[in-house]
Amino acid sequence: MKKLNKFLLSFGSVASLVALPTILASCADEKEKSKVDEELQKIKQEYEQKLSELQNLKTTLEEKIKKSDETNIELSEQIKKTNEKIEDLQIMFALNKLNKSEKVMYKLFSDLLNTAHGRKAGNLDNFKEELLDAATKEIKLENGKRLTTEIVEKNLLYKFGDDTNKPKENISNYGSYYAYEYLRKQIKDMGYASLDPKSITYPEYDTNKDIKNNSKNKTILYDKQKDEETIKLMNQNIKKDGFFTQGFLYNLKDKSQNNVGNNIVVTINPTGEAKDKNPKDFYIVSHYDSTNNVGPKGVSWGATDNATGVSVNLRLLKHFADVKNRENLAVRLHLIFVDAEELGKLGSYAFVNQFLTGENNELLKNSLGMINMDTVAGGDYMYIHSPNTNPDIEEVPEGSNLSKKLRDLVNNISKERSTKLNDSEQELQIHPKYSETYKNGETGDWSDHAPFYQIAKLPVAYVESTNFSILSKFKVYDGYAQTINPKAWVLKDGTTIPSLKKRVLDDKKTVVYDWPDGLKKEDFAILGDIWHSDLDTLEWVNKNIGSKIYKQLDTVFETLKELLTNNLGKVENGKISYPELNEQPTTEESEEEISSSSEEDAVQ
Repeated sequence: MKKLNKFLLSFGSVASLVALPTILASCADEKEKSKVDEELQKIKQEYEQKLSELQNLKTTLEEKIKKSDETNIELSEQIKKTNEKIEDLQIMFALNKLNKSEKVMYKLFSDLLNTAHGRKAGNLDNFKEELLDAATKEIKLENGKRLTTEIVEKNLLYKFGDDTNKPKENISNYGSYYAYEYLRKQIKDMGYASLDPKSITYPEYDTNKDIKNNSKNKTILYDKQKDEETIKLMNQNIKKDGFFTQGFLYNLKDKSQNNVGNNIVVTINPTGEAKDKNPKDFYIVSHYDSTNNVGPKGVSWGATDNATGVSVNLRLLKHFADVKNRENLAVRLHLIFVDAEELGKLGSYAFVNQFLTGENNELLKNSLGMINMDTVAGGDYMYIHSPNTNPDIEEVPEGSNLSKKLRDLVNNISKERSTKLNDSEQELQIHPKYSETYKNGETGDWSDHAPFYQIAKLPVAYVESTNFSILSKFKVYDGYAQTINPKAWVLKDGTTIPSLKKRVLDDKKTVVYDWPDGLKKEDFAILGDIWHSDLDTLEWVNKNIGSKIYKQLDTVFETLKELLTNNLGKVENGKISYPELNEQPTTEESEEEISSSSEEDAVQ
């Protein structure tokens, strides 16, 4: 996007196309909106004039080439650059056609990515190497000292808020600690009170280096005896309006990263009839770290995965910052930004093991459910999932809460919105079963919902944007390929495919997409999986997904807002009644056949 913005600046006031989504997003009243509408009309005229100039320039260059007897490389290059300028101008103008609510999502999403792109947990690229232990990569401490945020910040190469060291596009990883600081500031600026001490003390370094494979055993939490006061304070803060940090450490066999993790827990209490009636606790979780392991460059800004989930949670915080919007809440809402998901769901394991375990755990007993927000926009479709019940695919731990109730509730809300708005794209779908893998509407345990349904045994749902009808890199139809857009199917020579091969299954109605004939997995650098790849940047998303991603983000926000304010409990006769989310379906339950005809409508 930096390149695109630089180009627009060369056209004077047309550059305000870049800023207009931000302006519109912050409109406070109709008079202000009217002024902005006038500005938009003016910019539209300037845009059309500049577009006409570029198209005329392109025509002139093409005529010169036709008259030339020889191939003119210089003219061809000018045409190529002119086409790029036309495309960039059209993209920015299309983004400015977003509605007001979608523009709010545009601002939250783009601000996050332009400030904290590349959020790898572990932060090794953002620590001064000489201050780390060569073997463990832990920050060196003086004897008897505990690690604190104050010590961490002294060891950083890039510090959030340092005006002399602002974010640069050529630096692909600022580390998750940088994003942690960014998020804390955003949350505080929305009016939420910080409940953190001036400097946060982390758990003690673990002297036991016998690392187990299970993620829940990799995290290092506060000790019940040594850190009794810290634990007591966090247990009090999780019920108070405001936000606090849960610091944790972890041990991994791979020492290519440091071991510092930070979860941000924001609590919002109801202000209406449910106030002082012991409302149940409900969790919406998004991981803010990212990774980069797909594509030749190994560069990812973490745009779809998971700036999308983080942006929707920030939008919910923005909405509920107005206490009037809390009047219809019947739950105590916890919006949690977790760290180190890409290293094995470490942040969510740390939260669940610290707050939601134990036979007499009052918070656990009072908890209603959890929604996981991981890559909620950017794919061809938006889905709502429940946990996998098929033990042939992956282990289903005994006692796991496999309820579909929360999933179905969210799906029904989105269907009603879709019908009301006469827009099928507003639905968070339940994916059909395409092969002998995941059943209708089910998905794996690879994200932050896992510890909530496996350890805390809470009902969960998982919002994800992808496309289950595509043959993925694992050679199954499992949703790992996000889109049929050929620009996301990159061959090792850097070119992209013309299209995927569309195929109708034996039922004569289910459509799937296979790789082009003759191509093998080894031929591809990227197989439709934007996440973790060189494609997962703000520039690529805006150029190749465009306004659709902001519509998806807004749809998820509006659906969750409806769920929270009108569908998760109501006060009757002085008491709060809640929907039953804990009913356990049987594994033998017959599956409802879901038509996948809508899958044919994906935008190439």
